Amino acid sequence: MLVSIDIETTGLNPLADQILEIAAVAMPNTESPWDWWEFHRTIRVNRIEGDPFAIVMNVDLIKRSLELPYLSEQQAVQQFSDWCAEILEIAEPGGKITPVGFNVGKFDMAFLKSWEGSLDMNLFGHRCLEVGSLYADRNGPKKSSEFLHLGDKYDFEGEAHNALFDAKVAMAAVVERLFDDT
Repeated sequence: MLVSIDIETTGLNPLADQILEIAAVAMPNTESPWDWWEFHRTIRVNRIEGDPFAIVMNVDLIKRSLELPYLSEQQAVQQFSDWCAEILEIAEPGGKITPVGFNVGKFDMAFLKSWEGSLDMNLFGHRCLEVGSLYADRNGPKKSSEFLHLGDKYDFEGEAHNALFDAKVAMAAVVERLFDDT
């Protein structure tokens, strides 16, 4: 099953920086590639640590998180793992999730894996689908910024660096490339 995953963080280092937001969009049935199931959690951490640039870039997200009930990174990753197990059981019992996204293998999955006891890695296959590589040309893979227009095209709520928006944009790019005849 294809699941587009995006996280927002306080930096690039999974061992030192924090997850601020986790979102995923699952395509349970390739017969209806535009019917998606969604997961979204904003994490409210007590203390912000990380790269100053990433923190400034996510300052609005951090401010919004302060209005939410406390949710730790570990709790959010556990909830994500439970959601993954549930959707697999419903849509594809015994199957595996193929993570989809922009730099999903080296970034998003690395952060999620850093919460080893909370994320059941047995739910995931051994490969990731990097969206930019689907559209690669002689200049190499395309950058995530080249797909932002899909948010407007499909009227997705949010903007870049909102985890749910970015997960939807990545899945829309996959659907357009692999499933749409248009």
